[in-house]
Amino acid sequence: MLHPFHSFWPAKGLTWAYYLIPFNASTSGLSTAIPLYLLNYGGGVKEVALAIFLSAIASTIGSLLWGKLIDRMRLRTAVIIVGAASLSILAVCTYFASDISVLILISTMVGFLTAGIGPVTNVFVMERSARKDWVMTSSWITLATCAGIVIAMLAGYLWLMFYQDDARSFAIVCSGLAMISIIMASTLSRNVKPASYLGADKKELSPNAANQGIKSWRSMLGGMTKRECIFLVGLCLYFISGNLFFTPYTPFLKENGISDSEIFLAYTILHLSKVIYLPFNSRATSALGGENNTIKWAYVPRLIGILSIAAFAAGVAGNSATILLTITFVAFIAIDVSFSMWHTATTALFMRGISLGNEGKMFGINGGVVGIGLFLGSVIAGEAAPQFGYTATFSMSAGLFAISFIIMAMLFKNAHQNAKAVSRAFSLRFWMTKRIA
Repeated sequence: MLHPFHSFWPAKGLTWAYYLIPFNASTSGLSTAIPLYLLNYGGGVKEVALAIFLSAIASTIGSLLWGKLIDRMRLRTAVIIVGAASLSILAVCTYFASDISVLILISTMVGFLTAGIGPVTNVFVMERSARKDWVMTSSWITLATCAGIVIAMLAGYLWLMFYQDDARSFAIVCSGLAMISIIMASTLSRNVKPASYLGADKKELSPNAANQGIKSWRSMLGGMTKRECIFLVGLCLYFISGNLFFTPYTPFLKENGISDSEIFLAYTILHLSKVIYLPFNSRATSALGGENNTIKWAYVPRLIGILSIAAFAAGVAGNSATILLTITFVAFIAIDVSFSMWHTATTALFMRGISLGNEGKMFGINGGVVGIGLFLGSVIAGEAAPQFGYTATFSMSAGLFAISFIIMAMLFKNAHQNAKAVSRAFSLRFWMTKRIA
C-alpha cells in the first residue's frame, strides 16, 4: 500500500506550468487594484461595473480569437509571452493613469490581451499529460494559478498596509511579476505539432478561412443537442450569479469602513482556501461518485456563502465592520472551495468531449460562454446595486445561482447519487486507507 497522500502530489511533467504563478499573480493583483483605484479617484459601483463589463466582453472576444490562433498557427509559448509582456506594459500605464476613463480602458485591454492564457494552458494539459491524468493535472494547474493569486493578494495587503499614501505604486509590483513570467515562459520547449495535425494547416489558412469559420459556427450551433444547450444555460447563469455578487462587493466593503489592505486580505483568504483544498480535489471527486455528482454537490457551499452575505452581512454592516469582515472571510472560504469543486469537474467533462485538432477553438468557445455570463452579471450589478441596494443584489445573485443548480440537477438527474456516496466523502477511513493502484 502506498502512502495515503500519494495521490495529492502533482502529476509528472508539470514543470512547464511554472509560468502560471507570476502571470496570475500579476493579473490578479492588477484586476483587484483597478477597482480600488477607480473608487479612490471618485468612481462608484457603476464605474467598477463598467470596467468589469468591458473587461469581460474583451476577454470573451479574446478567448475566441486566441483559441482560433492556437489551433491555426499552433502557437503556445508565443501566446504566453505576448500576454505577459502586454500585462507588464499595462501595469506600468496603470501607475501613471489618474483618470477614471483611462483606468477603465486599461482594464478592458487586460481582459483581451490575457485571455489566451486559459486556452493555451488547457491545450498544454491535453497535450502533455495522459487522458487518465487530466483531472489531477487540471487540479494542480489550478493550484499553481491560485498560488500566484495568493502571492498577489498578500503582496497587495502588505503593500497597501505600509504604503497607503502611495497605493498606486502597487501596479509596478504587478509589472515586475509579469516580467518574471516572460522569462519563465521563454524557457518552454519549442511547440511540436502532433502527427494528427499534419495536413490540416492548408485548409485552416486558406483565403476562405473566415467564411468557413462562419459556416462551422452555424453548423455547430445548429447541431447542438438539447442536453448541450441546457448545460450552456446553466453555465452562463453560474457566472452571471458570480459577477452579480463580486462586482458590487468591493464597493460594498469600502462603503462600510473596510480599508484597502483589509479588502486585499479578504481576497487573499478567498484564494488561499482554494490552494489548501485543491490537493484533495481529485479524492473528493472520487468520494462523491464522479464529476456528475461533484458538479451538483459543489453548489451547496457557494449558495450558503452568498446567502450568508445577503442575509447577515448587509444587515449588520452599518453596526460593525469587524462582523462584516468576519462574515466575509467565512463566506469567501465556502464560495471558493465550492468553485474549485465545480470548475474541476466541469472542465474534466468538457475535455472528454473535445475532438483532436479543435482544442483551442473549443476552449475559446467555452471561454466565450463564461465571458458572456461575466459581463451580463456586471451589467446587472451596475444597475441593481445603486437602485435596489446591496442586499437585494446579493439576493438576486443567490436566486440566479439556485436556478443554475436546478438546471444542472435536472441535467444530471440520472447520475448515481445517494447517501452512501455523500457519507463516503466525509469518511476519514476512506481518505486514509484507500489503496492507490
